[in-house]
Amino acid sequence: MAVNPYQIYKQQEVLSAGRGELLLLLYDGCIKQMKLARLNMADHNVEEAHQSLMKAQDILTQLSCDLDMQYEISARLQALYTFFREELVQANIHKDEARVLPVLNLTMVWNHGVTFGMLNGAGAVGRWGLAVVALAIVVALCVWLSRAERPLVAAALGAIIGGAIGNNLIDRLRFGAV
Repeated sequence: MAVNPYQIYKQQEVLSAGRGELLLLLYDGCIKQMKLARLNMADHNVEEAHQSLMKAQDILTQLSCDLDMQYEISARLQALYTFFREELVQANIHKDEARVLPVLNLTMVWNHGVTFGMLNGAGAVGRWGLAVVALAIVVALCVWLSRAERPLVAAALGAIIGGAIGNNLIDRLRFGAV
């Protein structure tokens, strides 16, 4: 029996992954199976489409079972996973690739304001004002970082500063939103 190096690599990736990485692997696997199902449906390859949809449903079931229901968001995610599974079941029954689309259709949303869209209509004043506020916070964090005595605090502050610069300040200046 020949050993497939790629399969060994993927197996080691799963075995050495942390909880967050496993979650991402499950999402990636589910999306991959749904895309394969759509391609197979378009090619009228019913058996392969069925297999891919069943794998995607199994992944959604696993994601649902792994939820920690003590958090409010878990109930919402469970409802979403249930909806996705039901859509995939219907897609499988009717061999309807359009039923897979609601599950795959993720949309990029820009927030031009701050939390919950506050200051969304502030225009250029809001854009530049929020960029100045972000810059001031980054400067304050850098001062704190320069005085940090413990490496863990310094690492945490560095991560926060990196996120504030890359995911907030640069995006706000470049795109006008985050």
